Amino acid sequence: MQIIGHPFIPSQKFIHIQSHQDIDSVLANCIVWWDASQDPDLSLAKFCQENKIQYAVQVSHLKELIFFAHLGAKYLITTTPKAQQFQSIIKEYLLDCLLLCIIEDENEIEKLATLGIDGVIFYPHLQIHLH
Repeated sequence: MQIIGHPFIPSQKFIHIQSHQDIDSVLANCIVWWDASQDPDLSLAKFCQENKIQYAVQVSHLKELIFFAHLGAKYLITTTPKAQQFQSIIKEYLLDCLLLCIIEDENEIEKLATLGIDGVIFYPHLQIHLH
């Protein structure tokens, strides 16, 4: 299980972006991320895939999960209510991405581990913005 954003466990920075131009300002060792609703035409995902940029997307709907998984997302981020459904789709179709569930407290890790969720990301770790 991946644990991202815990103060005792080193992890890559996740930088929230909103455009292609934002990506130019992000260091190569960081993960760029955005909400799926910000990329309705999938242009950010296509740009990252074509340029071999590691990225994550916060998804709320199954269709988003499938599209972004096929466009090379390293991580798909979601909330606890959707996590088990999304994880079963990722496993069933052997998708090459990892599902991260947003948490605020480390006590949530055990429950998500027993559900077989790929990983967790602490909410504050998603609050790093360029501007």
